[in-house]
Amino acid sequence: MKAAVFILLISLWAVVPCRAWELDRPPHPIDLRLPVYPIEEKQNAREAIVTVLVHVDEKGQAKIVRILTSSSYRFSDATKSAAEHWSFKPAMRDGKLWAMDVEFVLLFDPKENVRIVGPLYD
Repeated sequence: MKAAVFILLISLWAVVPCRAWELDRPPHPIDLRLPVYPIEEKQNAREAIVTVLVHVDEKGQAKIVRILTSSSYRFSDATKSAAEHWSFKPAMRDGKLWAMDVEFVLLFDPKENVRIVGPLYD
């Protein structure tokens, strides 16, 4: 799984829609609530990689959450439920608060629980 994660992260890094170099400061995560591992998936020792795109508004709140990739609707639902409560120090551009999309990868492993990778910027 580690090799697959590495390949996924490298491929995502190349296509992330964020334009971090245009900002004075990218959004900074303040509270990234971990999703609850779906019980049935954990009992069956299922792993997953979920990629999520979060729109962070000018106030630093996650307003629109879109699942980009997932192996199961249960992992998607758990990720979306958690990400809707995430908060950030908002991005700044030209001295003003700025809304933007940020991408994260969540790794669900029944032995290690859930890990969040990101935010991913280009």
